[in-house]
Amino acid sequence: AYKESKRNVKEPILITGCLVQDAPFAKTDIYNATLAQDFRLIWEGKTIFHGSAEIESCREQIERYTLIYGPGYDEQLSEGERYYLEMLSYGFPKFFGIALSVDLLTQMAIGINDVRDLRPTIV
Repeated sequence: AYKESKRNVKEPILITGCLVQDAPFAKTDIYNATLAQDFRLIWEGKTIFHGSAEIESCREQIERYTLIYGPGYDEQLSEGERYYLEMLSYGFPKFFGIALSVDLLTQMAIGINDVRDLRPTIV
């Protein structure tokens, strides 16, 4: 639902507390178990800036994967997600992840549909 609804956003909007299903690595909100401790800046249908308080417990991450993928979650995980679970099993400090989409900002600033259009082509 999140991906479909953000396509209609034309003006910049800050969304806080998206659904936990849409934020697989973000901690659950302490006041509302259906929301994540997460924020996103959406502009012209694209996520320009994103941040979240990250899950630091292997047990919590497995619970999130089970919520998203169902009881057979382990069959759907990528190699990177399996490695991430292994890292969490050793303990992880509290941390906050943020991401700035420089490529999307560049696309919007110069008016192109895809930053890959800037690659030189061989004629």
